[in-house]
Amino acid sequence: MDERYTSVNAASEASGISVSHVRRLLVSGRVKGRKLGRDWIVDSESLMEFVSNRPKRGRKSTRQPLDKQER
Repeated sequence: MDERYTSVNAASEASGISVSHVRRLLVSGRVKGRKLGRDWIVDSESLMEFVSNRPKRGRKSTRQPLDKQER
């Protein structure tokens, strides 16, 4: 296999993204890859580009700590 490509499982471990999410990214075209039979191989560069450009998750809480709340 070309060094540019990796398995979905290896891509998942390297990126911290679940296997099922990597597959969804491939099917949607957000990450480049190839389908060989029933299996996908992932373009490593494309996946790392996706990971580095995705927005960070999480929100800032708008709630005040209990000791600062008005009663």
